[in-house]
Amino acid sequence: MRRAVKDIAGFLERAEILDPDTAVRGYIGDQQVTVVLTQKEHGDLDLRSTEATVPVEDGILINFSIRPLTSQDRRETQRGLTVTHRTGDASFDDAFVVEGAPERLIREIVDDEEVRRDLLALKPDNVLTTPTAWIVHLYHWVEDPAEAAIMVRLAARIGALTSEIARRQRADVGRLDTSGFRGALPLGTRERDEEELQQFRLRMAKRHAHRRRAAIRLAAIILASLLAGGIALALFAR
Repeated sequence: MRRAVKDIAGFLERAEILDPDTAVRGYIGDQQVTVVLTQKEHGDLDLRSTEATVPVEDGILINFSIRPLTSQDRRETQRGLTVTHRTGDASFDDAFVVEGAPERLIREIVDDEEVRRDLLALKPDNVLTTPTAWIVHLYHWVEDPAEAAIMVRLAARIGALTSEIARRQRADVGRLDTSGFRGALPLGTRERDEEELQQFRLRMAKRHAHRRRAAIRLAAIILASLLAGGIALALFAR
């Protein structure tokens, strides 16, 4: 058994080794966490990564990602192509881009001090949602026990927070918004959620189109430079 898999299993309750070299599943409290180590070869490159995933429960609709802040993100924020959610925690806000919708649900996650603390300690390459899971992704094998502990704890904490959100959402289904029951969603909340999600999808599509155009322009500049260099060499050779 790979040492990393054994170490990760040691941080989980009811751990189940899915593959002795690459995968383990278990629980922290009631929250299931699966950790998978992957390796792919791309030419001469040996690409390794680690993913910790927790399932997304029914009853929550969210599109969300957290990633390290880059100079490209700063430029795209200035152009309105990226909108990052600020927490007021300067050390966190200066380190990460928090994107997604609806904002009210994202706030519940990133306003959690444990989540921010573990994100700053772990510095994952991405944390994102899929239709069925939350994924904490690092572009290397997590072989350090301390790093493994933070990764598992972070994934479980995010899973627990979103499970609680989903539980409340399900409890509100069928209630009148004006019912006055404790925990009922205010009037128009679901409609605003859908509108925010749609706006986020449109912004993502606009950004992808902008990046494609930028890549095409760069390729054209490089090609023109190569052609000019080739012509200059040909003339010089004469």
